[in-house]
Amino acid sequence: MSSFDVKVASLWTNPRHILLSAPFVYYICVTDTNGRQYRYVGRARSENRLNEYKKNMLKIRDLRPRGKKQKYRAVHFVLFEALENDWQIEFYPVESCSVEELNSVEKKAIAKFQCNLNGAKTWAVEKISSLQIADLVASSSATKRARVAANVMPTKEIAANETDYSKYYDLERYLFETVSQRYSQAQVLSDFDFFCIVIWKANRSKSRVAKRLLAHGEYSDLSHAVKALVEAISRGKDTKARLAVLVKEWGFRLPMASAILTVLFPEMFTVYDIRVCEVLNDFKDAQYKTNFEMLWDRYSKYIEAVRKTTPSKPSLREKDRFLWGQSFESQLTKDIREQFARVSDDLELEA
Repeated sequence: MSSFDVKVASLWTNPRHILLSAPFVYYICVTDTNGRQYRYVGRARSENRLNEYKKNMLKIRDLRPRGKKQKYRAVHFVLFEALENDWQIEFYPVESCSVEELNSVEKKAIAKFQCNLNGAKTWAVEKISSLQIADLVASSSATKRARVAANVMPTKEIAANETDYSKYYDLERYLFETVSQRYSQAQVLSDFDFFCIVIWKANRSKSRVAKRLLAHGEYSDLSHAVKALVEAISRGKDTKARLAVLVKEWGFRLPMASAILTVLFPEMFTVYDIRVCEVLNDFKDAQYKTNFEMLWDRYSKYIEAVRKTTPSKPSLREKDRFLWGQSFESQLTKDIREQFARVSDDLELEA
């Protein structure tokens, strides 16, 4: 299987765990190397629609037409260019709805995401060698008409060549819908995204983490240090080996190590958190284990406890959020009742 085929196989993900056997709306955002963004929203009645994109990518590569009378859409060209040039791709279902609501939900999503590929031009595969994205992208007036039709007007228009900085406002969402997907597709993690994880887990630890990275191999900058760390993680043959890279080789504490691995492998890891330990009434000792085998034994049991305690939640990430929220509600209620007279003695070794 070629590298192109591998990238096509993981073209879309489902981080929100939308039911794919019922109608839903999906979102595509491609960011090129200059930071220009190309956004598209579509509707689907099943997973088959998403998989059609994979088939179309292979057809375009082989210079085959989409169909006897069907032309390719602008979004197909942008996705193909992204796969060819290793641009960032975000492609996932965003909202489920009834069949009757499908059109209205799609229109609102087009306006919400300020899409510039909806309403863009179509193209024939024999023209691909001379094609440019700028020739296809929808005009700003078309984007504005979509917003008016959906009765959604943003406070500030985001141009096609402007980065949407608001994506960093909800850092957790950015990590699990963008960074996690990017790593899944290409096994890469930039120094910027790495420190987004660090800040998300424990903002006050970022300086300490930076010093640890630079000192580990006498790296001249954080970019090279993060690259070396991520390559070592990617070489790990299983979950235990990947955790060992961070804990044994690079000196990370369990809370931070588990946070990094949870973003990169959300189906295999969950964040080790004192709040969750409180709900489980166990595992507070795990972070203090200096013997890696003992630490791994406790952490692997922690993961299983998280899985079993919240059977109604489908993913590890959702289970973790639920348990964290349960602890937060319980602790705040208690603090208010006691007028914040006591402070918890439980500490987390963050970095």
